[in-house]
Amino acid sequence: MAPSSLRLAQVKQDGQRKVVATIDGVSRIVAGATTVHALALAAIAAGRTLRAEVEAQGFGATFDLKAALAAGQVLAPTTPIPPM
Repeated sequence: MAPSSLRLAQVKQDGQRKVVATIDGVSRIVAGATTVHALALAAIAAGRTLRAEVEAQGFGATFDLKAALAAGQVLAPTTPIPPM
């Protein structure tokens, strides 16, 4: 059996930036994640895949990505990283 796909999106909800993970057609908020970039850095630091990091962070409520897109709440896939 092939692994299911993982799609990540950054969204604006209630004035806050959040990350939504879609797995097997179900979209849910990734608990505590505010950017895909931060999620990727956490995965690298923990020595695990992005998918494993998403699962380790846990999930919040389901999320209607289609409605968010229609409402203009879907943000760019990544956020510019400030220079160090």
